[in-house]
Amino acid sequence: MIVIDAMLIGYRLVNLLSLVERKGKVHSVFSRVVNIEGLADNIVTIGVDSLHLPMHAYMIRLNTSDASIFTNAGLSVRDVVVVNGQSININNRLLIKLNKAKIWAPDLSIANTASIKLIRDLVSELLSLVELYASDKGFTSLLKMLDMDNVFNLNKNVNLPGISSKAYSVILGLVESIAQGSRKDMCRHVCSLIGLGEGTTPSGDDFLSGLLVTFQWINRAIGLSPKLRKSIEYMIECITRCWDKTTPISRQMLSRAIIGELNNFTHGLLKGILQGDPANALLGLEKVSKIGGTSGKDTLLGILLAFILFFKYGLENNNTPNATIVTM
Repeated sequence: MIVIDAMLIGYRLVNLLSLVERKGKVHSVFSRVVNIEGLADNIVTIGVDSLHLPMHAYMIRLNTSDASIFTNAGLSVRDVVVVNGQSININNRLLIKLNKAKIWAPDLSIANTASIKLIRDLVSELLSLVELYASDKGFTSLLKMLDMDNVFNLNKNVNLPGISSKAYSVILGLVESIAQGSRKDMCRHVCSLIGLGEGTTPSGDDFLSGLLVTFQWINRAIGLSPKLRKSIEYMIECITRCWDKTTPISRQMLSRAIIGELNNFTHGLLKGILQGDPANALLGLEKVSKIGGTSGKDTLLGILLAFILFFKYGLENNNTPNATIVTM
């Protein structure tokens, strides 16, 4: 059996990793990550430190440089997982000791929020760079079309391969619903995006997570207009109605995004933008873009679109600074 120490534990895992023995099973296995389920209906992600994986609320980070530890241990889907508060035993092949691990909690503070003009200028700069991350996979072709003044630049001759074409029409409808505060149409568009795409977190879910977490951060730092805030409340309602369409991991991700949490790379990017710090914003952009296959890039699309919509619709009659979005 391979025995290894955990280095960091996401703060929301403390109650799950109690002294009471719990049993689960392996949900999915990758060379650098293993996901386990069955612990109070939550998915726990375990990843190696050497690949600088983003940290989130349900992650355990291991102190190892072996980037293939999970496949080397012969782990497979449905392997039995036993957790007793001190360790995680996966099918008697891999034992993860937890007693030396530190608790990780996300830093959601935003000190010294920059002026609206500085934030807008920084977002414009990021838009000019983000085209470099566009590809033929996921929704990322749409990164080329983002436009600060028009949401999407319709004059750009951009090829929209694969699901990007379908996503584009749905996102256009979602933007209109957000602008008008249309509850009925909102759910139709949101439900069309949830589960759209491939992988453990489909592109539509990554996009919505980026959109939601950004609106929450903007609302805490600056405040959203009442109309836009109400639209976000509608969006949250719609997501909780139809998130059974997607994977367990995506549902968990969306549940965190709804309250303004995602992962440390995304938090760093948002903090860099809202504090008007170009160096940290650019570093965050690069780190987020490298998450997963297209997950990070699809998340970037949601993040930047949220800022565009804020500048277009979120400042109108804004008399509620630092308001709190009501979550469902």
